[in-house]
Amino acid sequence: MSSFITRIEELEQRLEEYDDPENDEGERDSGAAGLVQILRDVCAVVREAEASDAENLRDIVEKAHGIINDGVKISYAVPPPIPIPDLWDDYESPSEYTTRLSRFRRGIAVSAMNETPLAQMVYQARCEIIDNRICEPSRLVVSPGATCLAVNAAGGWKNRDPILHYYLLGSDNPLLKPITIDPGLSEVAHALAMDESKRLIFVGDSYRVKSFSWDNGTPTGCRIETGTLVHTLDSDGCDGAIAIMPNGRIARAGKGKLETHGPEKKLIGEGKFNAEDNSRGDDGEGIELSSGNKPHNAVKFEDVEFAPAAWHTHQPSGNILCGENGQRDNRYGCIALDLEHGGKIAARYIGHGGDVDRFSTSEGDPHVFATAGSDGFARLYDMRHPLPILTFDCGKQSDPCTDVVLIHPDGIPSLFTGENTSQQIKMWDIRSRAAVYELSTGNNAIVSMAWDYAHSTLYAATECSYMDRFSRTYDYRRARIPKWAEYDPEEDASMDKEDDDDDEYDEEEDRCWPKKAYHGENFFGYCFDAGIHRIYGYVFKGEPDMTQLPTYGQATMGSSYW
Repeated sequence: MSSFITRIEELEQRLEEYDDPENDEGERDSGAAGLVQILRDVCAVVREAEASDAENLRDIVEKAHGIINDGVKISYAVPPPIPIPDLWDDYESPSEYTTRLSRFRRGIAVSAMNETPLAQMVYQARCEIIDNRICEPSRLVVSPGATCLAVNAAGGWKNRDPILHYYLLGSDNPLLKPITIDPGLSEVAHALAMDESKRLIFVGDSYRVKSFSWDNGTPTGCRIETGTLVHTLDSDGCDGAIAIMPNGRIARAGKGKLETHGPEKKLIGEGKFNAEDNSRGDDGEGIELSSGNKPHNAVKFEDVEFAPAAWHTHQPSGNILCGENGQRDNRYGCIALDLEHGGKIAARYIGHGGDVDRFSTSEGDPHVFATAGSDGFARLYDMRHPLPILTFDCGKQSDPCTDVVLIHPDGIPSLFTGENTSQQIKMWDIRSRAAVYELSTGNNAIVSMAWDYAHSTLYAATECSYMDRFSRTYDYRRARIPKWAEYDPEEDASMDKEDDDDDEYDEEEDRCWPKKAYHGENFFGYCFDAGIHRIYGYVFKGEPDMTQLPTYGQATMGSSYW
């Protein structure tokens, strides 16, 4: 038996002793530090085994994965610390074009230079900020060719109806011209994918997948239209994520398998869908009743119990990166599935302390991918190694990392992370291993993000946590806004902090601030509360229009916004 296996088994025994309530001695006395040390030792054995080219590395990784799963389960019994944001620190912006809705860290030696102009724009937060209100979002995707952006959302009575917003990219402010449709599904859609070659948006609920063409869309503002329906596909028990495969097939995940459709010869499926049991708020009147075409093929996973909680197509290898579900399966990690060889596990990636909720890859480096974790960490992996090469402390267990966007402007590896509790986006310099700045989202939690490489724009779908299902805001108080943090383009305010006393506030009668907001009114250089679900576009430019800022929301202390 391998000495590495022996060491792993010894660590497994240590963990069992740690978790034994009758064991009054040993590492349990050291609290969380003892548990962390055990898990660190497990990872150290895996690194040593990989460096030694151990023949049974896969077995070592699998056993290590099991110990980490058990350790994470134990750790969730410990209440997380409550995050406390840093106090406002008056800083000198790196550029005269740096947005006032950013907050920079001191003492970071960044990788961007004058010789890398695109990276310089990103690293100095030189951006205009465009925005618009949306229904309660669940997923945002930019098409591979950056011609369309789509958002799955919930709307209607008590947010029980499926809504699809999409935007045709390329204009100065595409968010002002939304196309909003009801996809006709029987419940709120949670799966979303886009096919650039066919210019189709695929949305799915638990029962069916429908596709819509974005070629014939006409901007309608907030009015809900009937979209150009192209396909209806029967999910046949696979209710997970959707992926567009390189050969034009549509794949959807389920428990122990995935099923594929296409290329389709028939379009809208025949038959009649049973709409009796539905969760919509319109009593099913908006449901489109085609039953959907049956899947063409099924691929069984090597692990018949595995049901991907999140997945992402890794284009260079063709493998599917799949996240495991800790709450359901007590597994915390991700795997690469080789679909060309019967759904076998091509590689396992360990080291997560929670669910892997999102993935991101970049054409700048085909070997790496990033993960967003419910434990509050983002991680960077090399496809060829089982453990992360970098871990980014976004907010730990108390603040889930909801999404990640990996980019390489001018070849410089960079990362955006979206956060829930702290209601902000962080921008990380991967080479310096440090957060450079935060971007404001107006006290909204980040739900989903995507990068538009063609227009150097970061898009973020956000949720107002202080709005109920009837669109009523709550838990607000009167805003106390520093004069230097106000901006009214009609009055052409200077927003010059040096001209005002730090303690000089305006008690705004018509503006409110969430009582439980992570940030105070003076956290960013421009005071702004969204007060509603919003989509943002951070448009990076050499000389952005500094007056392009979101308008202050109209949330009130207990009444409806609409």
